[in-house]
Amino acid sequence: MVTLLVMDLYPGLRGLVASCQAFTQTMLAALVAGVLAPMLSHDVVWLATGQLACAVIGLLLWLAGRSYHTSQMRRDANAWEAIPVE
Repeated sequence: MVTLLVMDLYPGLRGLVASCQAFTQTMLAALVAGVLAPMLSHDVVWLATGQLACAVIGLLLWLAGRSYHTSQMRRDANAWEAIPVE
């Protein structure tokens, strides 16, 4: 779903966008599986803490993206839309 939304931002570059997204996803998965998981696999508590940290990072990135999108929508608003109606 996210890939389709990103590809819609750049309709002329759909192949490039899909390739970049796949590369980023593969590299992130390799980093987590090859580096992070072995470092945390010595104790179950460390694994749970790592999972919580990844979830919090994901939540923060989602909130930042949502905030950015909201600010862009406000910025692109019509000047008459910014006037409060009583």
